[in-house]
Amino acid sequence: RLSSEKYVRKLDDVNQEDFGLVPPQSKIMITGADGAQYGILFGPENPSGETAYAAISGNTAVVYTVQVSLKTHSLKKLFDWRDKRVLNLEGMDIDRIEVKLKEKKYSLAKISGEWKAVSQNNLAVRADKVEAMIAQVKGAEAKYMEEANTVSLSKRSLLPPLQHVSFYSGKTENRISFGKKDEKALTYFVRGTYNSDIMEIPESVYTVIPALDSLLEKRAVPFAQEKAVRLKVSYSGRQILALKKTAKGKPDSWEVKELKGFNAEEKKRISPSSIIYYLSSFEYKDKPALKPGADERSEYGIIAGDGIEVYGENKEALAMLQLGRQVEGKEEFYVKLPLTGVIYTVEKNFIQGLNLPGIEVK
Repeated sequence: RLSSEKYVRKLDDVNQEDFGLVPPQSKIMITGADGAQYGILFGPENPSGETAYAAISGNTAVVYTVQVSLKTHSLKKLFDWRDKRVLNLEGMDIDRIEVKLKEKKYSLAKISGEWKAVSQNNLAVRADKVEAMIAQVKGAEAKYMEEANTVSLSKRSLLPPLQHVSFYSGKTENRISFGKKDEKALTYFVRGTYNSDIMEIPESVYTVIPALDSLLEKRAVPFAQEKAVRLKVSYSGRQILALKKTAKGKPDSWEVKELKGFNAEEKKRISPSSIIYYLSSFEYKDKPALKPGADERSEYGIIAGDGIEVYGENKEALAMLQLGRQVEGKEEFYVKLPLTGVIYTVEKNFIQGLNLPGIEVK
């Protein structure tokens, strides 16, 4: 920037002392590969605050005004220039994660391209939540750094055994170890494999590491929204049929082709895209023990023939769901997956999100 930035004004045959440049408030000196030296001196800002006075080292008769942002480079402290990353995960194809924190202990691994909880019999794990965790840790930067030695490591509780989170790519490991927490500043002292110094980082980096239960795949019908092309909904004598419209150069949209049993005001509330979104992303709350031989209609409020159906290209069934009644004494509802016969309970906000007229959620 110093080599390309242009001055705003040039003042010839002036006394640099009159512009606060003798001595300068700050300066930057650059030594070239050939040994030649170049320097720029900075004085105070002018009354507008947009520019600052400057001079070229060795030229005492000329003063320039330059954008004040050019001067700020010379005011940085050494810490501002440091690489403050705790870990360097750039370009790392992470295939395994080991979490060993006080209240969170588990291992994840990518098996055939899918994240699994290997510490829990290879249970399926939400890839989007794993990637979100990686992104948070990847962006962690130190607010403060200090040299690591026996005294400082002991003071910051960074002597083994340590809480840690490790990211692996094959045999390559990148680890962040957590030490003492500063309750007042809401920070943790840590060490990472990327930098040998002790670093102080925001508490959020620690808390963003989720418990295993929140990572497990609990979506009942985790299909890709973009694959859906046909939506059919039937309940309480009402019907919705919607098809996805695609046009070159335009975003996809949904067109309602058929509505039965709705009044004019209710028709305005129908949103196929919202139904698709909530259906693809909702997580079940519980999987209740079913009563053998129980009548599904009387026991769970599930009516044969009613439900939500989503299809992809070539009539591929992406998701089927039947809505039941509210669970007695709970803010949950029964739902059934016809393709598997499994019955789950879901939180009422899922039912509310579908926004289907005629389904009362108290």
